[in-house]
Amino acid sequence: MRAFIAADIPSDVKDEIGKIQKKLMGEVRSSVKWVDVEKIHVTLRFLGDVPEEKIELLCQVLPKGGREVAPFKISIKGLGVFPNLSRPRVIWVGMESQGNKMDQLYSQIEALVRDLGFTPEKRAFSPHLTIGRIKQLRDQNEWVNAIEKSQELFFGEASVDCFYLFQSILKPQGPEYRKLKKFDLPGGEG
Repeated sequence: MRAFIAADIPSDVKDEIGKIQKKLMGEVRSSVKWVDVEKIHVTLRFLGDVPEEKIELLCQVLPKGGREVAPFKISIKGLGVFPNLSRPRVIWVGMESQGNKMDQLYSQIEALVRDLGFTPEKRAFSPHLTIGRIKQLRDQNEWVNAIEKSQELFFGEASVDCFYLFQSILKPQGPEYRKLKKFDLPGGEG
């Protein structure tokens, strides 16, 4: 089963992100595969193909993932690209969390999945919301301009009081995400 661990964001923030997607659609000529607004999430750890027995183990150990992180707020703002403006491939919306709590949550989850035998993540954790993937770059300067104009955009705030184990089902029309299990942070809603 293809799986990942993520936090969700509220629909009103997703709607604001949808507005910038529409704006960019009219401004850039590059071929972009835009993420459906309702599927936007904060990936904490991509797991890939996971055997069923490991899914059960994940469900047993992930409650420890947020045990030391109380619910927190994130501020969702700005636009950027990975890996960089010279070679833009992924379009993202940025975020900041109180006291780097998103980084703390990630570190705890990463330690747990490594203990279960998952290969350690090689890239540094960079909390973001992927909103599109550039399939064919037509003009790099259009992205430089779009990013420069959008670095201060504010999309809203969100409370993070839980995270989820998701199943990702690949379909011709795009991936379908199913929440398999919810994991509350201490003090989070049950």
